[in-house]
Amino acid sequence: MQEAAEGWRPVSWEVAEALFEAEKLLREAAHEYSLGKPGSAKAWRAFQVLDSLIREHCSKAGVELLCSALGFLHSAVRSTLHGADAALPEERAGKLRVADEFIGDAERLIVKLTGKQCRWGAGLDEGLRRRPAMLLNDAAACVHRLAEWAARLRPAVEGRCFVLEGADPRAVDACVEWARVARLFEDKGMYSSDDAAALSGYVSGSRVQLRVGSASGHAAEIDVERGVLRYYDRDKPVNLAVKRLLEELAGAECKLNEGGGDAVPSLECRVGDARAAARVLAAATSMDVRLGARIEAARAEVEKGCILRGVREALGIG
Repeated sequence: MQEAAEGWRPVSWEVAEALFEAEKLLREAAHEYSLGKPGSAKAWRAFQVLDSLIREHCSKAGVELLCSALGFLHSAVRSTLHGADAALPEERAGKLRVADEFIGDAERLIVKLTGKQCRWGAGLDEGLRRRPAMLLNDAAACVHRLAEWAARLRPAVEGRCFVLEGADPRAVDACVEWARVARLFEDKGMYSSDDAAALSGYVSGSRVQLRVGSASGHAAEIDVERGVLRYYDRDKPVNLAVKRLLEELAGAECKLNEGGGDAVPSLECRVGDARAAARVLAAATSMDVRLGARIEAARAEVEKGCILRGVREALGIG
């Protein structure tokens, strides 16, 4: 792994930037497909970005895992688009099945390279997992994992933020503010150890992409240029709480999306103060420390004390 990382160091910023751009296009295409709109134009642009990466950078030694994973994702996007456009049901099903297999092959290589899985829809049944929106969303998640890996070739800012060259200073400030507040929350014991270990931020251009928890797909993105925040979580009570905090503490205007699946952000917000919004997103992680679990633990302690007291009384001890 270290040899591969060193081999990419001279071009890491160009590679990471391109990967983040491909991910953005794939997510937008997946979103459009999930809403019943044509997303093929953006998906083809993502395909072209991946194609350029492979042609320009995959002749180097020591990067076989990365390039093989890119190759499978490149093929998966093409197969998904051909399947989505197929007129015959049998042809459509066949192309989408092949795309699903390509993404699975890519993920196995990505796990070897990064130690982390990437598919959000892996646990879904075939009918859901092989929809064009979900396939493109899974491809985007795997491209993001590779982008994270490339971006981490540079030391982090504030411990958790990885900043690509040419990033918008406002986006950097937002990520740094998120990392600062996250560190305060962690110091106060408000995060589980798994969640704390998963937290990371990536700044590319005007976008801040945040991993805000250890659960699959628990992420957020702020585009400081467009003033847009997208938040992804499957937990409706948490979505409602984050929505309220963003509106009350960051002056955001948020819309809750329900039933759209992982290809659709659970919250979409207009934000004017990216740093204030970033502070709220640090709080989103703490919501996974369930109050109910703490109550159960306290109740168990009380019950244990009562049982011990009853035994002592029955036996005439102290």
